[in-house]
Amino acid sequence: MKRLLFIFVAFIFTTCYAQNDSTKILNLISYLERGETLYYSVTKTRIDSSSTKEPKTTEAAFNFKITVKDSTDSNYVISYYRTADVFSNPKLIELPEEMQKKLIDLSTIKFDYETDEMGTFKGILNEHILAEKIASDFKELKDIFTTENSNEQLKNFMEEFVGSVDPNSLIALYAQDIQALHYALGASFNPQDTIPFEEEVIAPIFNIPLTLKGILYCEEYDEENDYFSLVEEKTMEGNFVDKMLEFLKKHENKENPIKENELKDLKMDIYFHNTYQYNSHYGVATYIELYKEITVDGKDENMKRIDIYEISLVEE
Repeated sequence: MKRLLFIFVAFIFTTCYAQNDSTKILNLISYLERGETLYYSVTKTRIDSSSTKEPKTTEAAFNFKITVKDSTDSNYVISYYRTADVFSNPKLIELPEEMQKKLIDLSTIKFDYETDEMGTFKGILNEHILAEKIASDFKELKDIFTTENSNEQLKNFMEEFVGSVDPNSLIALYAQDIQALHYALGASFNPQDTIPFEEEVIAPIFNIPLTLKGILYCEEYDEENDYFSLVEEKTMEGNFVDKMLEFLKKHENKENPIKENELKDLKMDIYFHNTYQYNSHYGVATYIELYKEITVDGKDENMKRIDIYEISLVEE
């Protein structure tokens, strides 16, 4: 409640700086030529901390690119290319060099997606074919590894790793990049407006529906230099732990009942602060920061996890 009150008060005084006329309506439309390629770098940072432990920070980085395959009066067809971040797990580094190369080859992802004529994301094309390819590639990798490797510990790990890869979840992970790039494209903004909204999402764990309430506002609009920055802030309505308990009770194993007393005292909160920066002339994302903060307050320990996902346009 205090956080929501703070956000509410803050927005009363929020204004958007604009070098020229800040009341002018901005239409954020994508203008890309067929064959044009944009390169992006991604940095992922995770910070785990608690009231009883020292903070731990982990980082990872990769690159991806998008290329305009087709441009018509009604749509864009764009190709996305990157290699999966499969070596974020240090155990995979123990694989023989030949196996590492094969894993990289099999995990390279390329797919086409479609937007409307203004750059609004519509969807990944032939998603089912991509899911089948991912499943087939990882099965092939597992078969090769099982045949060529006699280390039982590594075999068991590889079985678990491949078995944990859900093709559709992996596609959704890649789609996160695309949806972030096209988040505000096709929309019109009055730089002085603050736009409230509410959305329903599904928590990936327990498949629990969550309600998020948030606001959109312009952080800065510099018309002369074709710069536009949009901020999205969201908070979760209700307590996730309460919803988790409801789910667990429905699927409770009577022989191994849940420890409700240990869970009911927990309080969990999720806060999002996302920034989207664009070249407003071409309708191209130049920098995006997706910030997620999860706090869990318990009887004996308070924990916090911060995930920062940064996407930056690379000048070629």
